[in-house]
Amino acid sequence: MAVYMITLHSYRSWNADRRHVRRDRQGIQKPNLKLATHRDQIAKQQAVELNLKERRIACEAVIEVCQNTDRKLHALTVVPNHIHILCSWTNEQLPQNAAAHFKRIVGMKLSHAKGTTGHRWFSRGQDIERIADRKHFEYLIQTYLPRHREQNGIFWQEMKPSEGM
Repeated sequence: MAVYMITLHSYRSWNADRRHVRRDRQGIQKPNLKLATHRDQIAKQQAVELNLKERRIACEAVIEVCQNTDRKLHALTVVPNHIHILCSWTNEQLPQNAAAHFKRIVGMKLSHAKGTTGHRWFSRGQDIERIADRKHFEYLIQTYLPRHREQNGIFWQEMKPSEGM
């Protein structure tokens, strides 16, 4: 069973006017003010920053998607400008399709709660990383994802049978 970390970025949260890592892994890119200005001019709406209520809705939506599919949710964190989903599944589904499904359902739930249609919640694409080994998995569960609470994030982790008793 493969484990993936899927990251969904909120709409316009990562503009080219600051240093950033390219999604295709070409390393850290320098700010590009010309590209940032162009993106600002063609933007359909303001940048999305999820408030606390929206972060809770997004968290609940991801959990619901996993409960209604064959995906196992290991951990999840939702901060104002992105969502990390650590999950696995046993079928042959492509991770890109799983990410698109998460994005579609979370966006639908957010729009429903806001009473809107056509609202862009997420940027195009997503980051998908296959987790190679148990050490990396444990680091994500124990350190990286919980640290997002420092960014006003919501952290959720599956409960082990020995926990919470």
